[in-house]
Amino acid sequence: MPVDRSHPNRAGDSSCSFLGVSPAAAHVREKIRLAAETKATVVITGESGVGKELVAREIHAQSRRARAAFVALNCAAIPDSLLESEIFGHEIGAFTDAKNLHHGALEQAHLGTLFLDEVGDLSPSAQPKLLRALEANEILRVGAERPTPLDVRFIAATNHHLRSMCKEGRFRRDLYYRLCVLEIRVPPLRDRIEDILLLAEHFAGLAMRAAGREFERIAPSSLPLLKAHPWRGNVRELRSVVERAIATHPSPQLEIRSSEFDVESDPRVSLQGLFRDDWKTARERFEAAYATHLLDRHDHDVKKAAEAAHLVPRSLYKMIRRLGLRAVPSGGTRDGGE
Repeated sequence: MPVDRSHPNRAGDSSCSFLGVSPAAAHVREKIRLAAETKATVVITGESGVGKELVAREIHAQSRRARAAFVALNCAAIPDSLLESEIFGHEIGAFTDAKNLHHGALEQAHLGTLFLDEVGDLSPSAQPKLLRALEANEILRVGAERPTPLDVRFIAATNHHLRSMCKEGRFRRDLYYRLCVLEIRVPPLRDRIEDILLLAEHFAGLAMRAAGREFERIAPSSLPLLKAHPWRGNVRELRSVVERAIATHPSPQLEIRSSEFDVESDPRVSLQGLFRDDWKTARERFEAAYATHLLDRHDHDVKKAAEAAHLVPRSLYKMIRRLGLRAVPSGGTRDGGE
């Protein structure tokens, strides 16, 4: 079942913290702190892979409900025919296969927190029943005659624009207002460039220690590539790239190469992200992405890469050294960061 009943309190687990040194990360942590001090319902918004469930877990862990259950339910992963039973539960004999009493996610989260992931995919038939549970603090199991009282804190997450869905009639406006008392927007990783190295080293440390290996740091030569990548998959993609690097060439000083990135997410510059940077940062990110792609196309041969870019090899060498990239000079030995 796509219901996750985690350990009650994970506040002391470093992997559950919203890490980052950027102002954007600090803003999210402050929002988490404020949300944890209230009983208000919360909607967490943001692109896929930014860490919306992590934010929900942190709110729960910092709240007075931390000792009770945190129950996560992915609304998009359950067929419509089973959704009501999974959320509200069912009585024996409620339908053909209902041979046992089933306590739904809401009952499992009693005195704790129910996290509704991808709430924008909630079926039209389930939306009014969820609204009633929110307003009346009770549920009616499928097939039951009497409601069951409950005390649950609701946190929802979505990568959809719920207001637009309300205008289009695909999401109940009254349910939206009841859920979205507080809203926390989790920024994409391209808006948190300062956090990339910290997150990469965090994931690398976790994976290397789990494998019984020593980890020191991410190699400095990897930093320009990490900063230049558009990270369309956000933090989830970053973790995947780091773990792929560990699987292919583990080392205490982990080097992340362009081959670690998916073919579909070729490390090119995200222009939208560049326009939000200051000039120095934007230029550095563009140069890193351009030089990395150029070297990859020519097997890191600086002379061939310079000819293709109509640059003097010496100029390209200087750029490579400044950015900490790898290269093969004419003699065939490695240069530019090793």
